Amino acid sequence: MKRIADIFSQAKKEKRQDELRCQSLIDRVCKASPIGKKLIENALSNGVKIRMSDETDAIGSYNNESKEIQLNKRFEDDTLLSTLIHECRHAEQTIRFGSPHYSIYTSVAIVRAKEADAMAHQCAAAYQMRHTEAGAFADFSVRHIGMMSAYQNEMAQSKDMDKALNKAFKAWYGNEKYVAKYDDTTLMCMSGGSASLKAYKTTLTGEQLAQAVCMKDGKPYVEPAFFNSKEATTVTETQAYKAATIEKNHFRNLFRFGEIPTSADYFYVRQQNGTVLKPKRRIASDMLVAQKVSGGRS
Repeated sequence: MKRIADIFSQAKKEKRQDELRCQSLIDRVCKASPIGKKLIENALSNGVKIRMSDETDAIGSYNNESKEIQLNKRFEDDTLLSTLIHECRHAEQTIRFGSPHYSIYTSVAIVRAKEADAMAHQCAAAYQMRHTEAGAFADFSVRHIGMMSAYQNEMAQSKDMDKALNKAFKAWYGNEKYVAKYDDTTLMCMSGGSASLKAYKTTLTGEQLAQAVCMKDGKPYVEPAFFNSKEATTVTETQAYKAATIEKNHFRNLFRFGEIPTSADYFYVRQQNGTVLKPKRRIASDMLVAQKVSGGRS
């Protein structure tokens, strides 16, 4: 019985230590970063819970169903300080990935934009913490040197946070291997939507993506045209093939023969030799309402 009591006592002690550490991280961010403080306050006011966890391999995560942010307690505080801001930004993003109604092209765009947006805000907060939380600034800068360089350079020139966020957001897309990991996960998830009657029908415009993901102070900080650019829509040859195959295999195409257009036709495609091919089709206008892709047809 004494051993059981000791186990419960130790578990209670560890839980209390986790709570104190979590509160310390929150307090330190709020003191060191205005943008971080705003994101944390928004998350808490919307009922989001923040806790330490050892149940995930990720540095941090946000679950929209439970409205809970988990920070991996195995990582150092310097890493978790900016990660907390990243997850708080995810908590206030309104568009949710996972609807089988979205075309593969749009699903990839949503996942990319959400991560780039959360990372850009994380970058901005890490920059603000550079004097009082130098370790957090250094940790982020080492992990994401391209983003921090883009942000710093713009701040040095214009001192405009919105412009710096824009540059950091776009810099996220420059890490091809990092982006490809998200794309692979997206394709794996979207392959399960083929049983839905409306699967893969809706393709969002750049304007809709900017409005849904990249809002700051009531306006988008990323121009809509970016989301149809080569920089934002290039995938590997293998990924383009998988994307097209997923849509072609939908049961609505069971008795269709010949060439079947899909939303994968909107991607720029990077071949193995590094050559990037232009999209087979282009979205007509960013100012149009959501384009419906029926059976892959525009």
